[in-house]
Amino acid sequence: MHARKAFLQGLNPHQNRTVPPLRHQWVFALRRDFPHLSFSLNGGVQSCTEVSAILESTIQGNKVEGIMVGRAAYHYPWQVLAVADTAVFGAAEDPAKSRRQVLRDYAKYADSIQGRFTVEGHKQNPNTRSLTIPLLNMFHGEAGNRAWKQSVDKVLREAQSVSELLDKTLNCFSDEVLDAPPSPPPQGMPAAEWLETLQELPLPATGEYDSSVRSVDDAADGNGSASEANGAAEHAPPSADAVRS
Repeated sequence: MHARKAFLQGLNPHQNRTVPPLRHQWVFALRRDFPHLSFSLNGGVQSCTEVSAILESTIQGNKVEGIMVGRAAYHYPWQVLAVADTAVFGAAEDPAKSRRQVLRDYAKYADSIQGRFTVEGHKQNPNTRSLTIPLLNMFHGEAGNRAWKQSVDKVLREAQSVSELLDKTLNCFSDEVLDAPPSPPPQGMPAAEWLETLQELPLPATGEYDSSVRSVDDAADGNGSASEANGAAEHAPPSADAVRS
């Protein structure tokens, strides 16, 4: 359950990811109102430290069963995910020892599934390009990252596998970078602060989030009475023009 409402009118995709407020407490309220269902929270979670803090938190006796880390995991996969086993699952150590080792293991996996879902008469699926995309941010912030991406772009035109592509491009990095162990997990918001913040969030009354969403939708779509539109104003996001100004 994403904790940020997206508006189909008035905001572009980037604004929808930043302008409407995150309401993590609504996800906990849904867990309260539908105790027979399991809920995973999505929205604004930036690190495994935050994941662990939210999973451990309880608001008025309600807990969520899972967390989705979306854009942070895509943009900073090594920084965010390399420590997931210890930070989230309580393992004694993380299996990811270095980027070189992770890429070597991934290449074996990618080569084994390349073309597995190809339909006769259609392009290879998955192909080398689609299997390489998850790797492009593995070296975010490291010396040689830009040169590596440029090299990958060139080699992709001819490479027949992920293994071949990595063999031809990883020389853009020093052994020090390739063999460095994971850094300590990025803190984002400290776990203690996450817990304190969540505890301070008042849960909406049963059905309150539903009526609020309806009133905002009616106001945004031009339906409903003027009083309903005015009542929804504090919940509705600013227009795109207002954001730009």
